[in-house]
Amino acid sequence: MADNYLSESQLLLLANYEYFHCSTNNGTIKENIDALKSEDGSFDMDKVVSQGATGDIISEEDAVDILNRLENDSELSNLRMARNINKGGIRATLYTDSKNENPTLVFRGTGGTYKAWKDNVLGEYETDTRLQTLAADFVKYECAEYSGITVTGHSKGGNLSQYVTVVCAEQIDRCISYDGQGFGDNFLKEHKEEIKVAKDKITSISGFNDFVNILLTPIAGSILYVKNQEGLSVDMHSCYTMLSNGSFDENGDFNRAFGVLPQLPAMTMAKWASDGIVKAIELLPGDGNEKASNLMAAYVASIFSADQTDEFESKQIDKAINDFKKYYGGLISLCNNEQEPIKCLCSYNRIYIEKAKAVYKILDKQLYKLKKYPEYVEDFLVKLDLRILGRSYVENSLKIIISKLDKNIAFLERLKNTLLNIISKYESADMIT
Repeated sequence: MADNYLSESQLLLLANYEYFHCSTNNGTIKENIDALKSEDGSFDMDKVVSQGATGDIISEEDAVDILNRLENDSELSNLRMARNINKGGIRATLYTDSKNENPTLVFRGTGGTYKAWKDNVLGEYETDTRLQTLAADFVKYECAEYSGITVTGHSKGGNLSQYVTVVCAEQIDRCISYDGQGFGDNFLKEHKEEIKVAKDKITSISGFNDFVNILLTPIAGSILYVKNQEGLSVDMHSCYTMLSNGSFDENGDFNRAFGVLPQLPAMTMAKWASDGIVKAIELLPGDGNEKASNLMAAYVASIFSADQTDEFESKQIDKAINDFKKYYGGLISLCNNEQEPIKCLCSYNRIYIEKAKAVYKILDKQLYKLKKYPEYVEDFLVKLDLRILGRSYVENSLKIIISKLDKNIAFLERLKNTLLNIISKYESADMIT
């Protein structure tokens, strides 16, 4: 283990900083932060915006908070960039102390590029994706002189951190992944023995309602869910909300004193649905999983990326559609019946539909009970004596409770109806003869 045991909060702060464009500049973190300031010592917001990660990723206010936290941490602010990579959809920085020791490697998340978003989806069926291989080559060759490395990163950066810990195990002592997604079956099979060696080095820390860590199969030896921000929105995957809302102990690590926070039930069910889709694609005959994943990747990358033209994205989608059409046409020809592929997939997916039915029944039962609570509260308000001191305060509090219950009920109703729709479509297809 490296001599400088950076805490989980410090590593999370570095993961936030890696989204800043200036994170790969030469010099110390402090020198790079000073370059963002005006002569009077205050931050020049034009420089912060141009060199920072403001906009869709983080607000200007939050960006300044990250920079202030870094500046006030002498251990982090004196770290120096020793190696970096910033090309082809991947960004990472290897930091060392003033003696060029105690290396810490930080991978950035997806970063909004088309290649990175496509790589995320292709990880479902490819054993080693292009960006994962690029990350491993960076560690093996660019960082060859370093060992005892602590590696970290958020989202895609968390996945890459785990990946290099498996395939570059001799150089890495510790991995802390934040909201990082898991791995596909091909990776798990190909690297089975390496994963056994590396898994105890890996800690996965994710927001309890994060929607990225649920993707694919986790390999971390230790998995922790933490508080980030209430609700279900894109902010639940924010690297900054995990930092600003996190509860840390005296050592700067996430507080485990009160036990491990359970994953939000909605995310647990979402993971089940995601796994079902992945397994269904994997069961397609021949290279069907590749064709289907390429099509999905083209759509996802076009929706979330911001570095390519509409014309480029449209061409990529058209190509993926045509490739899948050729595959599907060949499959129909092979079966000599257009309905056979549908029946084939239905039989493979029966186990997932049976699980869907079980979840549907549970939701239906719990919703029936949950809908009773607003009625009980309303009945209580009617019976409440108007002369009771503080009735207005009590009434307002109870109405807030009703409002929150209504929102939860509405969300669960949508989830239940979605499951019912999936079950209905499956059973309709399954009846085809």
